[in-house]
Amino acid sequence: MRETNVITRAPAPNLNQKADIKFQKSAFDTLVWNNGYEVYHDKMIECPCKPQGAGGFKSDCKNCGGYGWVMIERINTKMVIQSMNMESKYKEWSLEKIGTAGITSLGNALLSHMDRIILINTPGPGNCGGEIIADEISGNYKQLIYPTIYPAVTGSYFSFLTYYAVEVQSVHRFISSNEVLELIDPALYNIDENKIIFNPSLNTPWEGTTPTLSIRYSYLPQYHIVDINREQMIARNDDEFKNTTKERFPLHAIGVRSHLLPIDKFNYNKDNFVNNT
Repeated sequence: MRETNVITRAPAPNLNQKADIKFQKSAFDTLVWNNGYEVYHDKMIECPCKPQGAGGFKSDCKNCGGYGWVMIERINTKMVIQSMNMESKYKEWSLEKIGTAGITSLGNALLSHMDRIILINTPGPGNCGGEIIADEISGNYKQLIYPTIYPAVTGSYFSFLTYYAVEVQSVHRFISSNEVLELIDPALYNIDENKIIFNPSLNTPWEGTTPTLSIRYSYLPQYHIVDINREQMIARNDDEFKNTTKERFPLHAIGVRSHLLPIDKFNYNKDNFVNNT
């Protein structure tokens, strides 16, 4: 009868042969660039108006508007973006995945939590900075807005929108519970990126009130980074002179549509300072 178990040792591999598995960063970057959407990458920081210890962000802060986030830089680049709730054939549909997307960026993108990604063009090769083909990527969104006087535009009413608007389909104003909604004439407003600015002729009819309006518009999709599940992927490569270098590979993150977050209007106060200069 054996008193001890017999342990068989696995044979060692041939250590005289060097494993030669290489990842080519240029191939990954080319794949992202040729197949990615053209986007704006807005780098965000948490506003330092929040005091140490207790308390929240200052509601009167003209950097973040009380929402706690400030955009400090905008970069025009390319990223691969795919909805995470599309594969429903073999997976149970999940409410938690509504409005979420997997986002792959170039290795030098330096994505961070709450950074904003705005789609501005369709996937394909070519340089950034081309004409925005909004009709091919835009979605439709409806939103309640409460315009206020905008001093910078001759005192006319204005409101910020959650998304960068492409085309307004309708704007309706609530008058009273016993009256039909008023359809606002398109000639009485114009769109400037994520702002709707109303004609000064509406100042007198709306004077002393905060109008309540419902707007439906097409928009440029945008996401906020909520998780980076592949933050570090660095590989060593040898050049033709056998010099070893380290290269950062594309990052992969999870983004959530802006209207699903409680801070979708950060940095949107009418008097806010501009920090991305």
